[in-house]
Amino acid sequence: MIPAHGAQLSVTAASIRIDRSALLTALTGQAVVEIPLSQVTGVRLEVPSLLDAGVLTLEGPGTTIAFAPGQAQAAKDARAAIEAAQRGESPAAVPGLDFVALSLETANADPGSIRQIEVRRIIDGTEVEAAAWSCTPPPALAEGPADGPPFAALVPALREFIGDLPVLAHDAQFAMMGLRRACLASDVEVPELRYACSLVLARATGVDGQRPEEIVLAVAQQPGSLADLQEAAGFTLGTLSAAHAYPVLRQRQRPAPVAAPQKPARRAPWQSVATPDVIPEANPDADPTGPLFGQHVTLTGDFEPFDKGRLWSAIADLGAGVGKNVTKKTSILVAGTWATKTSKEKRAEELIAQGQDIQIWSGEQLLAVLGLEEQDSEQPPF
Repeated sequence: MIPAHGAQLSVTAASIRIDRSALLTALTGQAVVEIPLSQVTGVRLEVPSLLDAGVLTLEGPGTTIAFAPGQAQAAKDARAAIEAAQRGESPAAVPGLDFVALSLETANADPGSIRQIEVRRIIDGTEVEAAAWSCTPPPALAEGPADGPPFAALVPALREFIGDLPVLAHDAQFAMMGLRRACLASDVEVPELRYACSLVLARATGVDGQRPEEIVLAVAQQPGSLADLQEAAGFTLGTLSAAHAYPVLRQRQRPAPVAAPQKPARRAPWQSVATPDVIPEANPDADPTGPLFGQHVTLTGDFEPFDKGRLWSAIADLGAGVGKNVTKKTSILVAGTWATKTSKEKRAEELIAQGQDIQIWSGEQLLAVLGLEEQDSEQPPF
């Protein structure tokens, strides 16, 4: 992606795509402009200076692309990429950066209520193929009239498009939880995938973009795979299977065991939002590759029918530290059901704004990682 003034420019062998910022979209009423390369008869550039803006004009369609003062190199790169594509040369790419960018639209707050799927195959940093399907969400997860084929009917095409490539999504944990829930509700096999999260990369690097692949391409500085890029940013790849959707996690060294609580243990009353008195110790012998090992987790809100004490025990069993409040150590805040935003959520947002890496999970995400989402809702599984 090539940055312009209020837009991002991408050039392929077939077209020139302009993704506009939210402000420019509001002013023009058009978020994306895609121009077939065959319509461009020439490129004229007024190079921006340090004080004055510049303009790149696509002769033929007459489309203009503005560049801000100081964007001289970006403007020259855009002209060079377009002229190279016109000569039949491959635009600048990132060798080895191969993945499928995935975007999902849901019918409601349930991540499994999938009603639209968009996929874009990126090979060597360049988009080579795209597809989009509308579908009817699994009936158990969303109500409403049919809007296309059932979700289950699209799973084979999705599998074929992805193949053995890793997947990239924005808020990937929500997307992978959605895929898993939709497949289980539709009685179809859950795809086994490796995935990265562009939201995590954006927060870690300060890079922004409208689409997941824009963020990755902006971050990528040298040849390498999506896994290499994720590792360089300090994160692991997540994995999706029928059993779990393991999230993308920050790479951490194995922590020292949490000190034993000083208060004698006593059973907390059955109150879903009550804060227990005793914090359990993290299990030092838990699987170090597990999704919670080495994390520091805080719960907020209601997780009925599970009380927080019992969830704390399950979290600690997977090797995570547990905190009553959001602190400088917190790495995951799990937000259960609540009528308004809790004080813990507000504190987490403040720390995120200050640069602390805190993932905010839904209650459903936590229950899936703990393997509790399929349990009878009236019987605690402990």
